[in-house]
Amino acid sequence: MNLTPEQLAKCQPDHPIFEVMTRITAIEDTMLKQDPQLPTHLKVVHKQLQEYEELAHLLTPEQIGVLMKGFQKHTAIQLVVEEQAKPRKRASKVGVDDLI
Repeated sequence: MNLTPEQLAKCQPDHPIFEVMTRITAIEDTMLKQDPQLPTHLKVVHKQLQEYEELAHLLTPEQIGVLMKGFQKHTAIQLVVEEQAKPRKRASKVGVDDLI
């Protein structure tokens, strides 16, 4: 279940999902502006998601992507690196006599 902006507007401001979604928006904004508040927003969202695990099910894939990009930027690491395909060498022909 993902909340639409209209449903989010109906949430009480003190509800954890309201704070999480507000912080995710702030994370996205701070990544674009190079704002030093990025670690603070990430810390609050992480704490809320640990405390209320059910909130993670309310996030859209796009919001989860924003969180992951925020964590990657903050920690300066890449979580997944694609390997370059190496050209394969041709295997020598193996016959039945070689196996016996």
